[in-house]
Amino acid sequence: MRQTGAELPRCSLLLLPLLLSRLAAKQVLRYRAVEEGPANLPIGNVAADLGIGVGSGEVSFSLESGLDYLRIDNITGQLSTGARRIDREALAQCQKVFDEKECFLDFEVSVIGPAQSWVHLFEGRVIVQDINDNAPSFPSPLLSLSVEENRPIGTLYLLPTATDRDFGQNGVQRYELLAGAGRSRGRGRSSVFELQVADTPEGKQPQLIVKGDLDRERRDAYELILRARDGGDPPKSAEATLRVRAWDADAAANGQVEYALAAGSEAAGRFLRIDPGSGWISILRAADRERTAQLHFSVTAQDHGLPPRSASTSVLLHVLDRNDNTPTVEIRKIGRIPLRAGVARVMEDVAVDTPVALVQVWDPDEGRNGEVTCTLVGDAPFRLKPVGGEAGGGADTGGSARGWKYLLHTAEPLDFETAQSHQVWIVAVDAGSPSLAGNASVTVEVGDVNEHAPLFQQGVIEAAVPENSPPGEPVLRVKAWDRDVLVLVRVLDRNDNTPLFLPRGPLIFHTPENVPPDMPIAMVTAMDADEGQNANLHLFITLGEEEEGLFFISNTTGAIFSRRSLDRERRAVHRFGVTAVDGGTPPLSCSATVTLIVTDDNDNPPTVVSPDNTSFALLPPSSPPGVAVATVVAVDADEGRNAEMRFELLEGNPWGLFRVEPEGGAVRLAAPLQRKHLGLHRLVLRVSDCGAPPLHAITFVHVYVNGSVSNASVVRAAVARSQEAPLGRIIAGKHAEEGRGQRGIGVVIGAMAGGAALLLLVILVTMAIHCDPTHRKGYEAGRREPPDQQGGAGGGYCVVLQRVSLSLAEWSQDPGGYDSGVEESESDTPSSPPPFRIAPPGGLEGWGQRHAHRSSAGRKVSGRSYDALSCVGMSEPCGPAPSLYGMGGYRTTSCHTLTRRDVH
Repeated sequence: MRQTGAELPRCSLLLLPLLLSRLAAKQVLRYRAVEEGPANLPIGNVAADLGIGVGSGEVSFSLESGLDYLRIDNITGQLSTGARRIDREALAQCQKVFDEKECFLDFEVSVIGPAQSWVHLFEGRVIVQDINDNAPSFPSPLLSLSVEENRPIGTLYLLPTATDRDFGQNGVQRYELLAGAGRSRGRGRSSVFELQVADTPEGKQPQLIVKGDLDRERRDAYELILRARDGGDPPKSAEATLRVRAWDADAAANGQVEYALAAGSEAAGRFLRIDPGSGWISILRAADRERTAQLHFSVTAQDHGLPPRSASTSVLLHVLDRNDNTPTVEIRKIGRIPLRAGVARVMEDVAVDTPVALVQVWDPDEGRNGEVTCTLVGDAPFRLKPVGGEAGGGADTGGSARGWKYLLHTAEPLDFETAQSHQVWIVAVDAGSPSLAGNASVTVEVGDVNEHAPLFQQGVIEAAVPENSPPGEPVLRVKAWDRDVLVLVRVLDRNDNTPLFLPRGPLIFHTPENVPPDMPIAMVTAMDADEGQNANLHLFITLGEEEEGLFFISNTTGAIFSRRSLDRERRAVHRFGVTAVDGGTPPLSCSATVTLIVTDDNDNPPTVVSPDNTSFALLPPSSPPGVAVATVVAVDADEGRNAEMRFELLEGNPWGLFRVEPEGGAVRLAAPLQRKHLGLHRLVLRVSDCGAPPLHAITFVHVYVNGSVSNASVVRAAVARSQEAPLGRIIAGKHAEEGRGQRGIGVVIGAMAGGAALLLLVILVTMAIHCDPTHRKGYEAGRREPPDQQGGAGGGYCVVLQRVSLSLAEWSQDPGGYDSGVEESESDTPSSPPPFRIAPPGGLEGWGQRHAHRSSAGRKVSGRSYDALSCVGMSEPCGPAPSLYGMGGYRTTSCHTLTRRDVH
């Protein structure tokens, strides 16, 4: 019934409410708009789509919701875009809308009859059409993949996927694989790999296929370019560098199957964990159905054969609901009746059954837990009518995807002279077990209308007037009255009203834990309709056995205090009673139950449950990259974000062999193992929660890389030593176990060398004392020279040269006595050999200083090259005992006795 004229005929106006009441029971308004469009862009005409002629002004339109992005002309019903641009990717309801699903904006528009004698509410939906304003993106600009060498042609590997905030044709449509690094144009295809793209329920999945020989000895790394393109016009693209490394696998077990959450299942990884060996999926932390109604993820299973084979499957997990949400009641304006700060203003001459407010009730629970019954409390002259039908919910009644909607209608004529305002309470109760209730109130103020004419007490009034009465002489006093005239009558109060706690029903408060004692944690409001002493209220707490003496209340403000800090981990909910007593005679009272819910504070660090710091995991050298080594399981006594944990690998990974899943805590092998990696590895992990500020715990994961454990006690001893080592010390490899034994061997060798050196010293001193200088020419040991040929007062000197050979691998470089396990290079010469020093028995003065200055390490003496020279014995016949310099603990490999002419 669409009118084309400017005026709506009277007969049509009378039938219009009936027609609209049928249309309002269904969602008939549906429009489309392109995102990022300009303001005031026409979307559709509500009046035309409802078949309503406009122009007379008796029917008007009002937009009740959707005001952030839309506007409507009150007279013509033209719907258009608002001042705020519509960005599809920024809309919360469109964040998880992909493929063929639609992204939309919901709105409500009311059609208002003359003088708001009737109002009909319509729900509408604007489909937001996507434009190609976002380019694809990869998880990282650098993607890494490890493959085994000698893979047969046709072996397939899954690659990370690109994401695009756009969807449909504007989303990711194809992938390309190019050879070579750099960003130059014209890059060719790879001769070893090719790309295959599979269509999956989650989108397009790129797969790398081996088409050539992989020989790690000939080439161990390949660098490719993976490009993703969307289907927009013009298309947008993104590129990532794909590094493929070939590694050698000695052996594998065909029958061993490993399960893991596939890439792209990060959301499920926050709530679930999968056992790599059995495939059992268990709950990691509780999920809130109202935030995450279902978890859709993929699981992969891969064996350890050569070549490894894998399969994947999709899992859809539904989160069951429980009644943990209280119904919410919201009261909004409808039509032309204003409603601000919970007060609606209505003139007293409105017709009966006039809508004065819109009541919306919703419960985020589902099923019976989300079914809500809405009622009025009290004897106010109003009633609730479901929008579009009978109460009870559903698409054809007052219920919808956005809750239940009711119109608050007048049930009786309003009279300003009788009551100037009405307090209307609306209570919503769900059907859960136990049921939960919510409430809200609105104050309806009645405006006065001058609808009463003045009235005289008598219809005819007669009076006698004496003649010749002067002007101004009173003749008669008449009386008239008007119901619109306000007469103030003071009524004395009596104590006939019981105190009342607001809001009615259960009093539920939330307070954070760890609030200091004697600080307010909640506040109750009590009122009494009486006045004076009759309304003077005294408040006190009715304590139970569990709450004895814990809480107290302020009589003037209604604030509730606690005598000690509350700990949510000890007790999350406290229940006690409050009582209000007025000061009347006799006094009246009322009581209510207070439920105090203690909210969480991040006051508990994570606690690591497994693995124990004293345990270790055996990792065979043939294990392929990606295999799960261990899973760190931690718990947090807090809840919500304060209990969500992140895992981080801090120390103990110098080879880059391991990685840890940030959310799941699984420690996996990241690179192929080599012989140098054999031995014990101590991984230092930090487990942090997501609180503000975050708290953390440190734990060890010991991994023993070996084919088997032949001597478990040796490994356990190494694990015990690693717990005593500082966190910054790296323990990664077989030397962590062998260092202690090597250090012991070094000590034994050093002791033997010291004993041999001492014995040699005794022999050399004896020879120096008894050497005969009479049978030699020139300067010889033990021969007295003429005074002019002597370097000082004294006889001959015996000089011993030492060749020093130092092997660093035989000495522990750690002063603490613990070998780090990292292999050191070996050298036959010390980094700084001691100098050659010669001194007479009297000290380093005179001749000895001159010769000591001339000599140095590595000088040629008698055609021989020495690493260091030390004076062992210098004496003259019958002189003092020889002195020793510069041994330094080095091993002596040769000794040579020189005459003076040997030094040059």
